[in-house]
Amino acid sequence: MQDSRQRVNFITAIWRVIKLTWHFTLGLLRLCVFNKFYTEADKEAFVQSWSNKLLKLLDIRVIIQGEKPTRFNNTLLVANHISWLDILIIFTVLKPRFVAKKEIASWPIVGMIAKLGDTIFIERENKRSITHVNVLITKALQAGSCIAVFPEGKTSLGVSVEPFKSSLFDSVLHSNGQVLPIALQYLDNATSITTRPSFAGDTTLLRSIWNVLTCYKLTVNISFEQTLPAYQFLDRNSLAVASRQEIIKHWL
Repeated sequence: MQDSRQRVNFITAIWRVIKLTWHFTLGLLRLCVFNKFYTEADKEAFVQSWSNKLLKLLDIRVIIQGEKPTRFNNTLLVANHISWLDILIIFTVLKPRFVAKKEIASWPIVGMIAKLGDTIFIERENKRSITHVNVLITKALQAGSCIAVFPEGKTSLGVSVEPFKSSLFDSVLHSNGQVLPIALQYLDNATSITTRPSFAGDTTLLRSIWNVLTCYKLTVNISFEQTLPAYQFLDRNSLAVASRQEIIKHWL
């Protein structure tokens, strides 16, 4: 496991804090004034633009790998989960609806963007909540939506992929849709894996944000893996395992 050795100086980090605060404030003011007038297309455009600008402010480079599919309707997008940045990273290249743990709704910045993106919030330890969310996802997929989930159920250090929980894969089987695995990987200066952006274990959200602010030339690889049609699988468990294997290939 490798970590970032090069870090920006304190003045640069504080300047990033100022820019981040200003960007967040402007976004919040814009939402307060115009949100009620926004169409769904306007909201999607705002989220994507806001996320792109945030990454530029933090000097984060996004590299797209693999072949981006031509269609995303009736698609369950699954990705490994490393950081609070993951949602923003995906928003820069796609416009899915996310399924996220309920706590994210109260997070600064990311929580606001998640709500604006019509995120479906879930209580993972509540079986009734999972059943209800599966129904919501199935209906959304059948209506042609692209829904994004993090099947690990928690964040990792970003050096491996945890086993996928299969419960939410029921939705794509019921909608007869497809699964699109996406591999996320954070690199220090585009060379070696870094764990600094991770929001795993005992790392607090504020500590994770500060770690990102002090990263030097952080690069994120977002890799589109092989699409998996749901009809090719007998059950949710086999589909979850196959999806995870597609993402693991990115590390091989």
